[in-house]
Amino acid sequence: MRRGFPVRLLRPETLALLASLAVASITVTGASAPAARRAVALCRAEQPMSDAEMAAATAAWFRKVPPHASGVASAATASTPVDTFVVVNYKFDADHNLSTPIDTVHIQPGQSVLFQWSVGSHTTTSGTPGDDDAGSLWNFAINSTHPQVVITLSNPGTYPFFCQPHSFLGMLGVIIVDDSATPSKNASWGQVKARYR
Repeated sequence: MRRGFPVRLLRPETLALLASLAVASITVTGASAPAARRAVALCRAEQPMSDAEMAAATAAWFRKVPPHASGVASAATASTPVDTFVVVNYKFDADHNLSTPIDTVHIQPGQSVLFQWSVGSHTTTSGTPGDDDAGSLWNFAINSTHPQVVITLSNPGTYPFFCQPHSFLGMLGVIIVDDSATPSKNASWGQVKARYR
């Protein structure tokens, strides 16, 4: 049977040296301690993408699939929105609960949904990531230059959408167009899947 490394007790002066080195590595004393600032910066939770990276990824996507609306989606004849997705970093938030994995709104045919920018550089792109027809119904930027997008959907159905540069982070949403008299509001993703199986 293999044994691990032998356990040795450290002398008190060695423990004191290690403790002082640990404290020195996280102490920030102003402009004269750039190494200490780097050590502290590594402790922060870093954002998956910088603003510049988001803008570059969005621009690259729009070179491939230009902004547009077609088919059953319309941005030109938008009615007053009946629901809103707030576009925050890495989430489409419709239910004001950022822990909901994929927010869903229910509308009637001919009604509109507002995408309201909050922070970052994003897209609202119809379909699901990786599909050949992704962006075929609508594809728009949502950023500080284009802070609002209103989408009107006329045909009943389920319309998934995503943010192109952040789909790998789960930035997805669903609009359900239901022609029943009383559609339910903001179902969970599990409820949506169960309803349409």
